[in-house]
Amino acid sequence: MKKQLLTFILSIGCLIGFAQYGFTPAVLITKQNDTIRCEVQRAVAFGKHVTYRNSEAEPELSILSKNVKSIRSDKMYWENITLGKKERIMNLVADGNIRLFNHVTINSGTPSAGPGGNGTYTPYTAPTIVFAWQKDGVYYEVKKNDLKERTEQLMFDCPGVVEKVKNKEYAFESMGVLVREYNSCK
Repeated sequence: MKKQLLTFILSIGCLIGFAQYGFTPAVLITKQNDTIRCEVQRAVAFGKHVTYRNSEAEPELSILSKNVKSIRSDKMYWENITLGKKERIMNLVADGNIRLFNHVTINSGTPSAGPGGNGTYTPYTAPTIVFAWQKDGVYYEVKKNDLKERTEQLMFDCPGVVEKVKNKEYAFESMGVLVREYNSCK
């Protein structure tokens, strides 16, 4: 129950923090290293397309996400990262010796019949969050079941953090705190 409550609170936090509407000034870099100074549509996460416009008076345009290298606004940075065989435009959460990125997928629940067959409802489904660490130019997907192994592999030079992960002092959902502590480790 505590994990479900924590997931729900984190989900709401993500939605409040990132689910803003409109456009924000940004610089979009394509994989061909072209620079587009534009306004990018705000989104929790980017899907197959990134919507942008050159100015408020101009029509909306879109570019395939697979053609985007990175996007930088005054407050956010996103990078197109390949994990396994899947590319995602991921948000930079923490920067330092290890860079933490995440990608949030809003899951829609499956509509179900209401009690007694009256009406339908869609139950809440928590978002899916994919985490990636970048160290020495290499990206690593970090999953809940391999957090301990990844920590030992990439944070071995900060034994205090490794020990905290072994002792389960960090929940998987506390990834930002974990990476920030590692990055401040001397």
